[in-house]
Formats: sequence, structure tokens, C-alpha cells
Amino acid sequence: SVTIYIDGPVRALVDDDFHLGGGARLIIASNASLTLYVRGEFELTGSAQANMTSGDPALLTVYVLDGDDVEIQGSAMMYGAIVAPQSDAEISGAGRLYGAFQGQTLQIKGSGALHQDVHLTSIGGGGSGGGQGSGSESGSDPLSYTYRVRWIE
Repeated sequence: SVTIYIDGPVRALVDDDFHLGGGARLIIASNASLTLYVRGEFELTGSAQANMTSGDPALLTVYVLDGDDVEIQGSAMMYGAIVAPQSDAEISGAGRLYGAFQGQTLQIKGSGALHQDVHLTSIGGGGSGGGQGSGSESGSDPLSYTYRVRWIE
């Protein structure tokens, strides 16, 4: 499987879909960070892991620019923030997002989960999350944190 290692501050534009699948791993060193700007779908599938080694969601931020879908499926996991204000997102299977999500809608299916990190204020006011319903909270950041969660069983 593929391993991508980030050992410094990196900003990258992905001019198409971003797909991390299978057993691929994206590792970000504790003194590094990755900001991805994606002009297509953002997908984590299979047993892919993004930033799971550090356990610090502040090190990874993904901006989905054009309203394309966001999917975390299978047993894929990510520590980070996803900022996709025009996108619909789905976390399904045993997929996990530890951090924050901003987007149009978020569907959680199966045993998928969003574990909201209220300390991630850099994408907005923090909000109250963790799959407790829907709401919004604005902060001083120009990207106000808003989310809606639809439970599908």
C-alpha cells in the first residue's frame, strides 16, 4: 500500500478528484501541516488513514472548492477539518472523521461517525457537534461553521 509522508508545512492544489483508498496512509509529522485544495471529489475508502499517526486534527485541512461530494467509507479514518460549504458529504460503513466538517449536508450511515473537535476554531466558531442533531454557530473567522446532520438507518 501507498504511504505519503508530510514533514513540513505543505499547501497543495489537486486539480481533480482526490482519492485515498485501500490501505493507503497519509502521515503528517507533528511539526508539519497539510492544506489540500481539491477541485473534485474528496474520498477516503477501504482502510485508508489520513493523519491518524499524529492524532491532531489541526494538522490537516481539506477545502473542497467546487461543491463535489465528500465521502469517507469502509473503515477509512481521518483526523482533520473538511471545509466544503457547497458539498454533500457521507460517512458510511465504519468510517470516522475526527475533527470538523463544514458543508451543505452530512449523512452518517451504518456505524460511521463524526467526532467533533471543539478546539478546531480555525474553520469557524466550533459549533456543537458529534452527531447530536443540527445547528450552527458563527465565529470571527470568515468561514462560519455550519452543519446539518441527517441520520439514516
